[in-house]
Amino acid sequence: MLTSAALRMLVPRAVVAEVLGPSFLEFARDEATGLEFFGWRGRRVPLLGGPAIGASHAADGKELGEESRIAIFHGLRHQQLLPYYGFVLTRSPRLLRVADGDLDEVAGVSLHPAELMRIRVEGSEACIPRVDHFENTLIDLLKPQAAAVTSFTQ
Repeated sequence: MLTSAALRMLVPRAVVAEVLGPSFLEFARDEATGLEFFGWRGRRVPLLGGPAIGASHAADGKELGEESRIAIFHGLRHQQLLPYYGFVLTRSPRLLRVADGDLDEVAGVSLHPAELMRIRVEGSEACIPRVDHFENTLIDLLKPQAAAVTSFTQ
């Protein structure tokens, strides 16, 4: 279970590459995209936040507290352009073992575009996120930058 300022999410463990404390990372805002990036294992990784996930403002590495963590997700759909991306968590993740019948769908709630389904698990309400929404949002911001780099190098 991952908890951000805007969402409490249940994601498969295979989606998460690593979870780090922010003190291990250096953050920099890219003015062209408006995204915050951090360096991780020799890569420049975008930090997802803001309206794309239902938060009131964009993710900012400078606002992270002691309890904050960065979950690094594997890019699933656009691995060439987006092999990884980060997510600001307000606390350490909680590992849950979920079996058939452990999830109850919460009906009658309006979902944010980032939510596939709202659920109740172990007495807590959470969502199953639309990871494709996260990735498409980032790709839309990164495509102009990638096109500029490609045309410059040709």
